Amino acid sequence: MPPRFFSKEALQPHQLPCDWLAPESIATHIRVLRLRTGDAIALFDGSGGEWSAEILDIGKRLVSVRLLAHSPPLAHSQKTSHRFVLVQSLVAAEKMDWVIQKATELGVTSVVPVRTNRSSLSLDPTRAAKKHAHWQAVAISACEQCGRRYLPTVEAPIAFAAWLDAPFDGDKYLLHPQATTSLTTLLSRVGRAADAVSVNPSRAIALLIGPEGGFDDDELASATRNGVQAATLGPRTLRTETAGLAGLVALQILLGDFA
Repeated sequence: MPPRFFSKEALQPHQLPCDWLAPESIATHIRVLRLRTGDAIALFDGSGGEWSAEILDIGKRLVSVRLLAHSPPLAHSQKTSHRFVLVQSLVAAEKMDWVIQKATELGVTSVVPVRTNRSSLSLDPTRAAKKHAHWQAVAISACEQCGRRYLPTVEAPIAFAAWLDAPFDGDKYLLHPQATTSLTTLLSRVGRAADAVSVNPSRAIALLIGPEGGFDDDELASATRNGVQAATLGPRTLRTETAGLAGLVALQILLGDFA
């Protein structure tokens, strides 16, 4: 697979082949990778399509490429049209990067970092804005590496209570080691309902993941009042950076493109 690059500029299907001037971000990556004139690359803008291209010229400041062919967005079957949302409690910087990277590889639609009462990471408004931009860049890099064409959204950090109070058109599951019903059991019910066409398969499914110390009692009670179902992933207590990813794998196996 040739090196893939994300373009913040929306790429439109052109009369191909055509020449295109790479933005500075892509030009920098081309130089860092020591690519040469004539090398093949791929471009995507996060909306589902992809362009095959080759490098025409690498100047001191500008890089030009030739767009050769366009692959339209991949069609999604009913089985893979669910939108998966990871609501992840804020954790230490390296762990948060890792969670966003791997969640992107696992096909998450969006990641919502939330501030919980026991979150180990505290961000003032300035740091929160910088982290938000950094996390979206992590998701972009993961898309470039794994071949994904659709760019997931990384939301700005929000208070857990505020996320619970906001409208959400979908099903919400909170992973908790003391829950009495397994996540796979709950998801199997959703799958059977979708097969019977009684549930819109495009509904979002949110996984709520607590911090290192877990959600406190007030947060658990508030989640229950807001229609969140508690679920377990089995007899082991998983770390916060592991639980969400394990849950996404379960989602993909039962309802997504791992099936």
